[in-house]
Amino acid sequence: MRIVKLWLNGYGRFFKRTLEFSPGLQVVLGPNEQGKTTLRSFIGDMLYGQKRSTTQRIYDDGHELRRPWISPTCYGGQMVYLLDDGR
Repeated sequence: MRIVKLWLNGYGRFFKRTLEFSPGLQVVLGPNEQGKTTLRSFIGDMLYGQKRSTTQRIYDDGHELRRPWISPTCYGGQMVYLLDDGR
């Protein structure tokens, strides 16, 4: 699987932001507090969903860091990926 494009529309510090990835190894580099971990969390949430408590079906408070900073009504995004067989 290869991630082709991310569109973050209200996820942490990102609002209406598109990131496109070229084939090959991608390295995300930047100073502290610029969104590297938020970007990683977005990819994980898109692939696996936001985790809930293992003992109860409640929202995990740790997700509050990912709530939109700019427009709280927009929370989400999209991910385009390509599978190894070309789909």
